[in-house]
Amino acid sequence: MNTVQVGFLVSIAMVVLSLAALVTFIYTASADFFCEHVFKEAGNPGLSPLRIVKNLVGWCLVVAGIAMLVLPGQGLLTLLVGVGLCDFPGKSACNRWLLKRGYYHRAVRWLNQFRMKLDKPDFVLPDAPEDQ
Repeated sequence: MNTVQVGFLVSIAMVVLSLAALVTFIYTASADFFCEHVFKEAGNPGLSPLRIVKNLVGWCLVVAGIAMLVLPGQGLLTLLVGVGLCDFPGKSACNRWLLKRGYYHRAVRWLNQFRMKLDKPDFVLPDAPEDQ
């Protein structure tokens, strides 16, 4: 196989894995996943092997996403997934800020449509958005 075929197969695999990860998240996340107390309770659980691996994968995806901004690939998507996996100071404050935006609420309502088809309770959202 040449590099174009390998690149095509890797792209297809990434799309399939992304869709599988989204469905897994929609199915397994608790209904209060987006509530503020969940972010506060997460706190600093210490160094566990899983947390170290998650952060390593996240930072590798951040670097790969930055590279893919100028190289072929899904740079922004990879960068966002990497940032989502990484633990860094201010992440909870950023999550709380995003929760107050109307477009974030619309996205969660879209996820709730899928949860309804899976017979899962809707995601509970904190206070109403500032700009709707």
